[in-house]
Amino acid sequence: MIPRGRSRFVACWRWLAVLAWAGFIWWLTSLPPEKVPELGFTHWEDKLVHAALFCVWGLLVCWAAPRGAGSLHGLSRIAVALLSVLAAAAYGVLTELHQAGIGRNADMLDVLADVAGAAVAPYLYFSSKLKNLLKRITPKRGGCMRHLGSQARSSPSKPDAERSLKPPEQPKPSGS
Repeated sequence: MIPRGRSRFVACWRWLAVLAWAGFIWWLTSLPPEKVPELGFTHWEDKLVHAALFCVWGLLVCWAAPRGAGSLHGLSRIAVALLSVLAAAAYGVLTELHQAGIGRNADMLDVLADVAGAAVAPYLYFSSKLKNLLKRITPKRGGCMRHLGSQARSSPSKPDAERSLKPPEQPKPSGS
């Protein structure tokens, strides 16, 4: 069951974003060893890249997961966080096994970095400070466009619109 106020279409697009990011991670791990670009990363910088990739994936999982009491399948924040971390752990192990199968270096520290990144994601997603920051940097719905839309709806050919453009008439003072 999809939570109230959230259409199936939107829910599908959110889960498609999760799958697309998983596909991007899979593509990166599928590159043959000779095709992997040498970015000059040290061992620990490589772990930060793993954590960042899986943090984004965890954020997308949190964004897509149904939440709230209004849904039959509504998950609590803790359940969403566990879903994110467990999914990242499973996918991290799968990608490392895949890398070992194609001749690339498989490292369990990469899996730990993946899980660490996914564990940070729910904290960031449910953090009120992050939500306040996002509210400040994203445009408000119906802000200036709503104002422009109301102006576009009133036509100058209509008498109501003409009256609204003229200054109001002043009452004439009564004579003595």
